[in-house]
Amino acid sequence: STQSGHYGRGAEVLNLRSQVARLAIQIIGDYFTLLKTAMDADLERTCECLLIKTGELNQFIRNDIGATLSKMVDNATPSRVLVSLINHGTSHKSANVRAISAACLKDIVSRMGVNKCLNKEFAPKFITAVDKLSHDGNQEARYYGRLVLSWCMELSNFDSLCQRHLPANAARNLKDLCDKIKNKGVGNLPQSADRTSGRYRSQPVSRAQSNLSATYPTNRSRKPSCHNEVDHPDSLHTSLETNSPRTARRPGPRRDLRETVHSDRMPQSLYKNLNSSNWQDRYTGIAELLDLSIKQPAEVRQCIVRISDAFTPRLKDPNSKVNLYALQCLLRMLPHLETSLDQVLTPFTEQLVPNLASQRANIVTLTSQILDGFKVHVDNPQLVCEYCRIIKSQNNPRIKPIILDKISDMVRQVHEVRPKLVEQMTVPIIVEHSECLVQTNGANNLGSYVGRLACLLYQCMGNKLLTEINRIKPATVGTIREYLVANT
Repeated sequence: STQSGHYGRGAEVLNLRSQVARLAIQIIGDYFTLLKTAMDADLERTCECLLIKTGELNQFIRNDIGATLSKMVDNATPSRVLVSLINHGTSHKSANVRAISAACLKDIVSRMGVNKCLNKEFAPKFITAVDKLSHDGNQEARYYGRLVLSWCMELSNFDSLCQRHLPANAARNLKDLCDKIKNKGVGNLPQSADRTSGRYRSQPVSRAQSNLSATYPTNRSRKPSCHNEVDHPDSLHTSLETNSPRTARRPGPRRDLRETVHSDRMPQSLYKNLNSSNWQDRYTGIAELLDLSIKQPAEVRQCIVRISDAFTPRLKDPNSKVNLYALQCLLRMLPHLETSLDQVLTPFTEQLVPNLASQRANIVTLTSQILDGFKVHVDNPQLVCEYCRIIKSQNNPRIKPIILDKISDMVRQVHEVRPKLVEQMTVPIIVEHSECLVQTNGANNLGSYVGRLACLLYQCMGNKLLTEINRIKPATVGTIREYLVANT
């Protein structure tokens, strides 16, 4: 049966013969791609086997495991993947396993959203795991742990959740770390970390390094490695039906296996220029990226995660010429990047949104046009969630009205597809800004934008909107009801 086959493959992942283990790993990756959530029943055991094998020093085995874990993250049920990673990876004795588990955890959190990860079901284990990773002795695991922590910090109730689910000393230390992150950022992705197009790879770590005590990164900028990176090999088998069992059991020479591993197709000069301290080099790097996006869009989409690490800081570059040119090029690149932007939406918005408060009209206009372009090329439910997150974390009076307006432009369309998601994300925003509805005079008054969103939600939800508002904060129902009666 298929299920027994899954368990058989999971056992063969740990086979001492590297060729057998490698083929089993790649078959499991194909299972995740084809069966998707049907793999959930075997996810716990499969994830455990893959993570255990990650501790090996065999490079091509780790490459294949990285590719399979990437498929698991993309196709299995996110909540089940989250639990499996926490149970079997984040507290593992091997630093390699913890590092790759942290990278997977980061992508799962990005896919699920921080709010869902911190609900009653997952909060105790999730907060404990993030706390451990944020203080991990391995730099790569620590970087991803602090990156996830920086996302969690944006929630208003995160401090109270930490105090509830962590010991007093741990909660106090985590709060101190949050303060450091606010002041200095999460630090750099280590030079030894090997990351290519969103897939996971890890460097061999000595036993001594595995037991290092936690140290804190001090550099604020995020500058990825410019060394050559290696992508994950394609599947050894082109079709299971066309290969005989004898052929499958007799793989080719080792040199043929190495030939299947292809290098990052992006020129290394691209990353070097984008991260250069010379503004002219950064300008050249942006022009080079635009040219590659037009001529080789598939290769750019494949490496979008690494490219975004180097390119997104240019969207808020201290040099005005570089800043403006980066925004102009991104606007032209959007149609070529297509849906690959879903993977890197948060890094892009984090750099773009502050531009809306710029004193330069051309910067504000270009940024607004790019955010409108996201509506065409990014999954709209994900975009609504991202904009709602920005509203909750932003206090700038020039930014909030623009983002609220963009949420309102999408709310009716997204509510037809994901009503619960829209209600969960937008109703608290109306409640939080209900006082703004009292005064709605002036074109740029925040109350007029909150009111527009409330009216659109009322058209979608009817009286259910008032019921939800009454459940969240009863004192605001009267104000909102009066506004809706007068304006609908």
